[in-house]
Amino acid sequence: MKYNAWVLLTCLLLVTAQLDPSRPASALGGDYWQGTEVKPGEVWGVADLHAHFFNYLAFGGRVMHGTPSAPNGIRQALRNCRSNHGEDAHGTSTALLAEPAHRTSGYPHFEGWPRYDTLIHQQAYVDWIRRAWQGGMRLVQVDVQNTPFLGTLYGATNRHFVKGELTPVAFDDASALELQVGAARLFFNEGPASDFAAIAYSAADARRIIKSGKMAIVLGLEVESPGNFSLESQLGKDPRTKVNALVKTLWETGVRHVIPIHLQRNAFGHPAVFNPTLNAMNFAATGEFYATTEAFDGGVRFDPSRASGTSITGLVELAGIVGGKQPFPQAKSIAAAQGLTDAGVMFVEALMQQGFIVDVEHMSERAVDETLRLAVKADVPVISSHADFRDLSFGTRVTWQDGGYSTEINPLPFSEDNAGSYGTSEGLKVRTERSRTPQQLAVIRKLGGVVGVQLVSHGVGVSWRDRVPLDCDASSKGFLQLVAYGVEHLGGVAIASDVGGFATMPAPRFGTEACPGSRDDKVRSAGDRLRTQALAQRNGVQYQTPLSAIAPWRFPAKGSAFTEEETRAWLAVAQRGPAQGVVGERWKAMNEGPNAPLTRSVAGKREFDVNLDGVAHYGMIPDFFQDSANVARAAGAPELIAPLFRSAEQYLQMWERLSLPRPAKRGEGRGEGPF
Repeated sequence: MKYNAWVLLTCLLLVTAQLDPSRPASALGGDYWQGTEVKPGEVWGVADLHAHFFNYLAFGGRVMHGTPSAPNGIRQALRNCRSNHGEDAHGTSTALLAEPAHRTSGYPHFEGWPRYDTLIHQQAYVDWIRRAWQGGMRLVQVDVQNTPFLGTLYGATNRHFVKGELTPVAFDDASALELQVGAARLFFNEGPASDFAAIAYSAADARRIIKSGKMAIVLGLEVESPGNFSLESQLGKDPRTKVNALVKTLWETGVRHVIPIHLQRNAFGHPAVFNPTLNAMNFAATGEFYATTEAFDGGVRFDPSRASGTSITGLVELAGIVGGKQPFPQAKSIAAAQGLTDAGVMFVEALMQQGFIVDVEHMSERAVDETLRLAVKADVPVISSHADFRDLSFGTRVTWQDGGYSTEINPLPFSEDNAGSYGTSEGLKVRTERSRTPQQLAVIRKLGGVVGVQLVSHGVGVSWRDRVPLDCDASSKGFLQLVAYGVEHLGGVAIASDVGGFATMPAPRFGTEACPGSRDDKVRSAGDRLRTQALAQRNGVQYQTPLSAIAPWRFPAKGSAFTEEETRAWLAVAQRGPAQGVVGERWKAMNEGPNAPLTRSVAGKREFDVNLDGVAHYGMIPDFFQDSANVARAAGAPELIAPLFRSAEQYLQMWERLSLPRPAKRGEGRGEGPF
């Protein structure tokens, strides 16, 4: 009877929420949404500023497996992945994108995927997007993504691994835009998602859609070369003409959000330097490595020689060296030496004048600062859609003071000998120009902009104000540090799932894969640290129904903080019930969460559980919110959850401000000096 009561309650809450979009409610049960009321007249709900639902059409249509819908439903959309990744899942994608070999079974068992750490499988099937909406998601920026070089390389080298033929699609960025926007229109406006979502082309559209009880979709662009302009010379002697034509094309296509620079140098500017693999990709695609400079005195601590890359990286770098080009100069730390090009200034100004939502993500620090100066001159808001914060990076020491704080940056270069003082052995986790500074955030806030924080938190090394323990890497524990910092500096934050964008999702806090974020980190995994983290977790998420189908693959032993005997015990207790010892205690802690029970996500024969699976697919984000709420409440910081549910309104206010008429202010240049 109690489960029927929960079902009736959640149905009533959903109906109430649809009648009054300002009133918090979830159709999935739980209580993470309680206490998240908004002001009268405002809309309630979460904004996800960075998602890729249609990347199955990117990179030549071969890398990402699975589609968000199909004529024959989930059995067709999420069938086994052998056609893309090979019989044993050892296709070229595993070398390019660090995807481990995996079970290829899709529907109905889903033994090998979706997983929290997959990079190349669909995690945004229509039922899962609908579940996120039911759980409080009210606005999503869905970005067209593409990297032509990746599609070319994958298509050329994977033929020996893949069984069966797929219809290839064009690799170039302009074609990717047309394909993915076309798919989005069919999916949301006419197809299987039209009952709960619709595309918004203006702030007024978005507010109307959300007030009607649906989820607003904003189309965005995140490609290597907008308009296929990879070189400034392609714009000719009169670049403004082609820039204006590109802006007009993007607007007429329905795009409203633009990231002008992604991972490769293009006609508009230089990307942030934060990963040696991306530099190698830039060389392979353009014939040039990044233009970099010493950045130690500016507080950056990224040394590419101390950061790991894929197996392809070394081969490409060697080819460059043979050709007389060095991947990086000798330096204590590295950042980009260039910002926006002259054409980039024109492009950003034209985007702002047209009313686009300009995003500073992936820009070099110089380009970010130049873009912010242009925004100040034009008096328009900008966003940072999927941000990390430099003050939270490893190698930063924070001292709390009354009314503020001070930071101290590690004075030593990052090296193997100094890794202990940084708290990590992974060079990708230290301070890079990819992360936002407090000065940049202050400008974004003053302009009325919005920032989305990553759900997964690999690079978080500071427990903000020592409230929520940072004792489970890449889980809700790290996410809450980003939220706490963002709320303090910005007044509120949105989220950035980056689903489908070659980014992992938050990891589980329980089971044999508990707290895996530091498995490869020699400092953070030293001694019994991984086990200590795994044993420290409490207040898991309660569900309305118990797990009923448990298979051995659910509890892998590789890389686990638990012994082989304990790994077997996890399976036994899951199949047969309570047990004694370490695993019995862990099972109890996993199921002791104080929350009202949550409806469980089920697909085919697979039952999902955020405690054991982490965020395996997009529909598990509400479960992640519940886990975050349980953790925040236990830490005495329950107020960290409410700002997330004001983020849709915050986004709408930003967009409404951007839509105000203003005189053109082009041609004033990038500017110098402070903001």
